[in-house]
Amino acid sequence: LGAIDFAPGNTFRERVLHVSSTTFTDEDGHPHAFTWKTIETWFYRYKKWGITAMHNKARSDKGKIRSRRITGTCRRHQNQVAVAIKRAREMALLPYVNR
Repeated sequence: LGAIDFAPGNTFRERVLHVSSTTFTDEDGHPHAFTWKTIETWFYRYKKWGITAMHNKARSDKGKIRSRRITGTCRRHQNQVAVAIKRAREMALLPYVNR
């Protein structure tokens, strides 16, 4: 999200579009590209709730990822939620198990 502040462009929209056209490399050397809508959503959530803004609806009290039947999401979005939770766990933003 810090890349938005330093991206060229006069408006927020132009800077987000520039950042979305950029490919980022993680610490393992894997490239990642994000859409402008994803970046805009992350920025909005960051401004509203802070860096640890993560809805607990997708996780149970023990930290397990809830199933599609419980959360009511479609297959595609459930997979995205699961991947996001796993990445957040790996980056130590979320615990693996709540005890």
